[in-house]
Amino acid sequence: MGSLTIIQGDSEPTVTADEVAAVIRATRVANVRLDEVHAGPLALDGGDLVFGVQAEHPKFAYIEEARQILVRIEHGVRVSAAESTERATEITVAHVISFDLADDLEARPAALAAWVESNVYFLAYPYVRETLTSLTSRMGLPPLILDYLSRDERPFRPAADD
Repeated sequence: MGSLTIIQGDSEPTVTADEVAAVIRATRVANVRLDEVHAGPLALDGGDLVFGVQAEHPKFAYIEEARQILVRIEHGVRVSAAESTERATEITVAHVISFDLADDLEARPAALAAWVESNVYFLAYPYVRETLTSLTSRMGLPPLILDYLSRDERPFRPAADD
């Protein structure tokens, strides 16, 4: 197993495709798990339901003892009746994706953030879709079906190294 060395002090915000490719080559998916769920209370007054989905900023951390990179991806959903958004049912789900390091890796935080945004998020998206569809159905709501996640429509937001 490899290890990760974070290169600090580089103020260059531009990340190259080669830097992201190096992270991809050095990592292997070890686990994808549902880490946290908050849902409810059901506060719907009838009417057509409106779903609002918000992706939060992804976070990543390196766990040196396990030699793993962990990435946490969180989504929030508000479900309300079409005529009123005052009373809404709140749903939050968070997934953690664990990556083993197959090789030693030296990377800047900006390169790791770009890897999360350009690769890890898309790896996790099918799990997010399934979780939200299943959870809304189990709550007695119409199942929330998320559409395709388009690379062109997803704005780049840097991940935090928390």
